[in-house]
Amino acid sequence: MLIWLAVACSDPEYGHLGKALEAYEDGRVALATGAPEVAAEAFARASSLDPDRAGLVAWEVRALRSLGADHQALSRLNSGVQRFRDSELLRFERAKLRAKLGQFSGAAEDLVWLYDREAVHPVKVGEMEAFRSLKTDPSTKELVPDPIVTAQVWAPDEAVVAGETHPIEFEITSRTGTPVEILPSDVGDGDLEVVRIIEDVVQSNKIWTKRVVRAERVATEAGPTVLGPWVIQAGSAMAITDRVVVNALALEGALAMDGTDKRGVVSLMVPSSRFPDGGPSFEPDIQGHSWAILPAGTVLESSELSVGPHMSLRQSGQPVWTAQYVHPKAEARIKRGGAVILEHSAGD
Repeated sequence: MLIWLAVACSDPEYGHLGKALEAYEDGRVALATGAPEVAAEAFARASSLDPDRAGLVAWEVRALRSLGADHQALSRLNSGVQRFRDSELLRFERAKLRAKLGQFSGAAEDLVWLYDREAVHPVKVGEMEAFRSLKTDPSTKELVPDPIVTAQVWAPDEAVVAGETHPIEFEITSRTGTPVEILPSDVGDGDLEVVRIIEDVVQSNKIWTKRVVRAERVATEAGPTVLGPWVIQAGSAMAITDRVVVNALALEGALAMDGTDKRGVVSLMVPSSRFPDGGPSFEPDIQGHSWAILPAGTVLESSELSVGPHMSLRQSGQPVWTAQYVHPKAEARIKRGGAVILEHSAGD
């Protein structure tokens, strides 16, 4: 647009572009002020003055659709696609309108064209309300997939010692930007209680994020213990993991456990979903604990010994932040480079 404006204003030979720009601006103002009929006429005028710009066709179509003239808008899109055969914008707008009008085969034709050129991702299309109708037709529903989540879980193959910690590791792939929860499949089972959670985002792009969540649990009983399955929830998508079996050995002199870890436990959660802002901050009374959220490069100073659960977020193994238990009666400070950046008073 800036190049268009510069040419229109600097070269008399391109004075028609200046008139096209004026018509375009008139259309934008009319559309913004609730006059779609005036806007459609202005954008049509701009397009006739500057017939080499596909975006002007798209603006006219937007105005026509605001006016409720869907069939007229489709006619303009059809002629626009004929003129601008490589326009991803016009193809996408036509796919949306065709889907709305029930022209499913035509919408599918445009979507396949767009997918072949990697102009838009099927999962993003599947999330759009404009394409929801395509899910109802067996011939087109595969073109608009719902977001999915996949998950696997592991526990140690070898025996662990009762009273000691052991890991349970989840590998989860889900839609980028959607918070993830790890829930018991049966509410009666209760949450898995752990002393430490490490989340590592190992791969991420605009569509999918793959994370590994490693939870450390205390083996409270000797013998085999069946854990899980768990429901992995990400928006409307979910997956159910397998069960895992942990075999614990009772060694003479090993720590006797009464089912309560004296260091403090917290229910299994995904750190990035629980603390999406990543600090620095103090978060009070979450599952009975107060937390200090410490971005990489910061440290916590506390007037009381703070022994309790920890969480952390990493990206490709590199630390992003840590969530650390704070004693409820402690005076605490978050510091960076020796300077205090946030303070917490007892009882806050």
